[in-house]
Amino acid sequence: MSKSIYALATLDTKGEEIGYIAECLRKANVNVTIVDIGTKDAPTINADIPREAVAACHPKGADAVLKNTDRGIAVTAMSEALEIFLKREYDAGLVSGAIGIGGGGGSALVSPGLRRMPIG
Repeated sequence: MSKSIYALATLDTKGEEIGYIAECLRKANVNVTIVDIGTKDAPTINADIPREAVAACHPKGADAVLKNTDRGIAVTAMSEALEIFLKREYDAGLVSGAIGIGGGGGSALVSPGLRRMPIG
């Protein structure tokens, strides 16, 4: 399996937008994997990697992320899970880079994971 750029977004609110970015990258012959990091509503597009797979990387398990009704707690927990997930995927040679989009919550969710990615 070749390395891929991971396109990260909360697919319940930013599915259409990350889908557009993925489409542009694919037109440029870039391997793209869409990763859902949503915590609330159902995704608006299909993910290559569902939120459950990312949430399962949380030290307390997926329920610590996806069963939270408090948005702030859920977003913080997904962010923690994403950091572990991205490191695991990078160490396995699956991801060569990542791009993430979001509003305030989505950006706060993605940023810690992206900071853990190597530069260059």
